[in-house]
Amino acid sequence: MAKFITYIPDPDLESEAIRAINAIGGELVVRGVSTEQLKEVEEVPNLTLISSRDLNFKGAQVVIKKEMSQTEIIEKLQPSESKRIEFNKGNSKLTTFVGLSGGVGTTSIAIEYAFESSRNRTVQLIDFSNSRPDVAIALGLHRIDTRIERLSSNLSISEGISKITDVEELVVDLGSNLSSDLLGVSDQIFVITRLGFNTMNRLREMKINPTAVLFNYAERSKIQQGLRSQVLTEFPRFKCVNIPNDVRSFE
Repeated sequence: MAKFITYIPDPDLESEAIRAINAIGGELVVRGVSTEQLKEVEEVPNLTLISSRDLNFKGAQVVIKKEMSQTEIIEKLQPSESKRIEFNKGNSKLTTFVGLSGGVGTTSIAIEYAFESSRNRTVQLIDFSNSRPDVAIALGLHRIDTRIERLSSNLSISEGISKITDVEELVVDLGSNLSSDLLGVSDQIFVITRLGFNTMNRLREMKINPTAVLFNYAERSKIQQGLRSQVLTEFPRFKCVNIPNDVRSFE
């Protein structure tokens, strides 16, 4: 697992960096380190510094800028040797959930879908983030990285794609990793977003063709209703689904 530390004065940019770390399954060791601390960790193996400017750091370093999209930051952080994922879904249907950004309800909606789908078929729900097991946290479980947790006769959950069982449908929570190779072999892709002023730009940057775009908490204001109309006009090929209530956690 890749390990990172941050030296980013801008809190918003640092938050974007942390979301990118989670998206690639990395680990944030320390955030907001000092220049003194940098000298102490220069020789630590497999540790990468994320900063907003080039620093005199002997170890691995990634510089990110405020104008970068989340996808661009993920591409910068992801080691080239790990970008390709060897994944065999077998005869299982693969359904992926991915957010345009972090904190839009991707995990909660993936959980809801998995439970509903397991009424009629066998399902494995996979949390793709190894650093922050959001699915396990939402369900009140301890870390499940060493096992497959069975929740019912038809539904089990796991972390990562190394432990795949013979089920009829695989449901994957990708977080906000819009560059994941799993999207290229998915039978269904659901993109989750909240309607905001950055939604249009993120949709324009998106390089996948989703089964549907789900607008979480989409009817709380006239501004959001207007943005939804704008999306429908500019992206007529997208099937858009309105979720009127905020899906924040599984109930």
